[in-house]
Amino acid sequence: MEKITQLLGEEQFRHEALLARASAVRRYIDSLEPSEGARAAAISDVLLEQSELARTIVAIPVAAHQEASTIGHAVEQYACQETDETFTVVLGLNAPSDKTSDELLPVFSALGEARRRFPGLDVRVVFTAYDEPTIGTIRRDLWNGILIASRRSGHFKTLETPVVCNHDIDVVKIPKGYIERVQQHFKKQQKEGLTLLGCAATTKMVHAASDDHPNSSAVARWHDYLTQMNNGSFEASLVVPLSLYAESGGFKPGKVTHETHEITKSSALIRRIPGPAIETSPRRLLARFPSHDFDGIWTNETFGPSDACRVKDISELPDVSVERALELVAKSGKAAFPRMLEMAMRRAESTPALLKLYWQADPLDFEGRFGRKVDDITEEQLASLMPAVTEALFKHADIVSRRTSLVLRGLMGMDMMAILVEGSYMSEIQKEKVVQSTINSLLARTAFRITVKNRNFSIDPMVPSSDVVRVGGIEPPS
Repeated sequence: MEKITQLLGEEQFRHEALLARASAVRRYIDSLEPSEGARAAAISDVLLEQSELARTIVAIPVAAHQEASTIGHAVEQYACQETDETFTVVLGLNAPSDKTSDELLPVFSALGEARRRFPGLDVRVVFTAYDEPTIGTIRRDLWNGILIASRRSGHFKTLETPVVCNHDIDVVKIPKGYIERVQQHFKKQQKEGLTLLGCAATTKMVHAASDDHPNSSAVARWHDYLTQMNNGSFEASLVVPLSLYAESGGFKPGKVTHETHEITKSSALIRRIPGPAIETSPRRLLARFPSHDFDGIWTNETFGPSDACRVKDISELPDVSVERALELVAKSGKAAFPRMLEMAMRRAESTPALLKLYWQADPLDFEGRFGRKVDDITEEQLASLMPAVTEALFKHADIVSRRTSLVLRGLMGMDMMAILVEGSYMSEIQKEKVVQSTINSLLARTAFRITVKNRNFSIDPMVPSSDVVRVGGIEPPS
């Protein structure tokens, strides 16, 4: 991506960025419904009672009727951060409106104790009651209040835009240099000048192991590995410039899960901040594994304002059996392995044979990535390319198969690889299906499809679709 500073010059970029950020924030605040605007203003007033906010903010929703046991440990993790710059932790306490003061007393007691233990940590606390709470509404109100407080703190008058870490309260371990790495990343991003509003970022996150749950912990490690292999990240590892949050339209109120989707969709790119991983509680996975597969863990049906996994001590949750652990790994692998192979193959685009195929098979997409144009591929060109292409793709399939087998052995700690690998989803037939699917996806805009069998290929001419676009005439890359 070309830097905007190179197009505009540093001084013009500064002017345009400040204008764009201030405009995005103003438009968003003006668009709020009167009731939510009033809630945001009230939260802002509470946040600014002691002083202005720092430019680095951690926003954490807290179920005030359920999370008393997590407050002290979470606050300690932020108090142990090593950074020369300031940051603010905002705890957004919330509860259903029918909860009594007796039910809320434990969390406020725990909060008071944490503040006494760590008086040097900048912690701001707000409380909101909801008739029908959803995480989308809770985060939206909290971030809206932070946005208005940051605006009142003058944070949009300079290029050092405020950023918010989207965290959860059930954190187990935060590396001591985490906040500093976030701050340095956005300083660097500001100097790069890629976009006027800034870009979101993620940090590595994994589920902590539980000594009481060896089988479930092994499956959790596999779950995290699949997430990483598919270029995924957890919502509680997201860091967002507030100007980008405003431009995105904020969290959607009705969201029960996947509430950050609209925000990440608005970011021109999302970079991963390097460094050790945050470890989050495995409690939700431990509660779901006995009766849910991976695709049933993060669904609307498994989330609610009074989720049982927040109430039970983690030691009360059962460990899954070895048989159930193997079942979970096998099922998830069958779904994930084709995607993992295809991603590995896509990363092989730099090999000459695959690059040629990609260039000729999908000229518009290639033009967007590499700035080139070509004619649609002919059958003769395809036939000449396919031997090298299939060889390259099967090579990557074999590498990913071996690597995943080793990862499984290391992560699972179970000597069941013959069942999981050879007899399940890493068979030769599966590799052929993925190679065939990968090539045909590249040929989607052409008049051809290929069939792969026994590591050989055949070309199947098709009637060209009406949307095939012909552009041309540059020699293909060598």
